[in-house]
Amino acid sequence: MPALKNRKNLLVLGVGNMGGAIVKGVLATNALPNWDLTLVDPNPSVAKTLEGDERITYFSELPEGSKFDCALLAIKPQQSATTLPLIARHLSQESFVISIMAGRSIQSITEDLGNSDLGNSDLGNSLPIIRAMPNLPIQIGLGATAIHGSDHVTPEQLVLTKDLFSASGTVTVVASEDLIDVATAIIGSGPGFIFHLLAAAHEQAVEFGFAPEEAKQVLCQVVKGAVSLYEQSAHTLPELETQVKSPGGTTAAGLASLESNDIQGNIKLCLKMAYERAVQLKT
Repeated sequence: MPALKNRKNLLVLGVGNMGGAIVKGVLATNALPNWDLTLVDPNPSVAKTLEGDERITYFSELPEGSKFDCALLAIKPQQSATTLPLIARHLSQESFVISIMAGRSIQSITEDLGNSDLGNSDLGNSLPIIRAMPNLPIQIGLGATAIHGSDHVTPEQLVLTKDLFSASGTVTVVASEDLIDVATAIIGSGPGFIFHLLAAAHEQAVEFGFAPEEAKQVLCQVVKGAVSLYEQSAHTLPELETQVKSPGGTTAAGLASLESNDIQGNIKLCLKMAYERAVQLKT
């Protein structure tokens, strides 16, 4: 381990499903090797399972007098206004903040950090803030995350953030904060929509006669295979669909039903509604 003076300290505020998964990814891949992680959460159930690593320290509340080079905010959005002023005391002008709070804009996070006598007025409005939108599959290292930084974020801070989330999947740097709202609909909510569609396919497969576990195995492999083929292929999605479909065949019959019910239009509407709700919730 490098000398203590060369090490940096990452505060992880909130160690539930998402915060815990991010930390697990960092430990499993040895990402951020020069950083120690301070986990703060009043509920120790997840954090306590991570304490075996020498880089991890757990507290139920922010330790007095501590300073952090970076703070990862993995708390509920409604906790922002009361919790962030307390964090500000533990940051300096060289620190930066990463937030996975849905609906909390860079501006609102900046305001929350200084919105109390308990805050750190020296931070001003120049504290670098990066918003990130990961999704549930980060729990198994297959997540997708979109990130966007404020104007004050340095290239080094952006790279560190990419390393943090790359430990649990892929990372896309988007060009504007507005695209984080789009990512909320597509990346954050996307798995929920896919589970909903798969539930219908699973139910029908069982009605046809598959055992539930057989249906799960078959559907998972169909989705994995189709996604992997698309990922590795130079063909477009319509071209791949044509490769499966033959005139008068089973695929054509099924697709005709989907087209008659405008399934593609409904999927687009689903994403638009999720995006619009993300915009409504943003503060």
